[in-house]
Amino acid sequence: MSAAAPRTELRLDAGWRFHAGDAPGAETRDFAEAGWTPVTLPHDWSIAGPVVHAAPSGGHGGFFPTGIGWFRLHRAA
Repeated sequence: MSAAAPRTELRLDAGWRFHAGDAPGAETRDFAEAGWTPVTLPHDWSIAGPVVHAAPSGGHGGFFPTGIGWFRLHRAA
C-alpha cells in the first residue's frame, strides 16, 4: 500500500467581492470590479435588502429581495 499524498488546505472564504445585479462580462478573467463590495463567505446578499411582504421570495425567503448577484474571488497567484 502506498503512502497517502500530503493533505493541502485551500481556504475559500476570504478574498471575495460582490455586485448586486447583472454585470455583463464579469465571467472574464480581466473584468474590473470597480465599486464591488468586499465580502467574506458565507454571504447572503439578499438580507441586506428591505423586508417586503410582497417580495417574490415570500415567507419562505424571509420576504427579502431576489434577483441576480455576482461574486468574484481574488487569490494570490
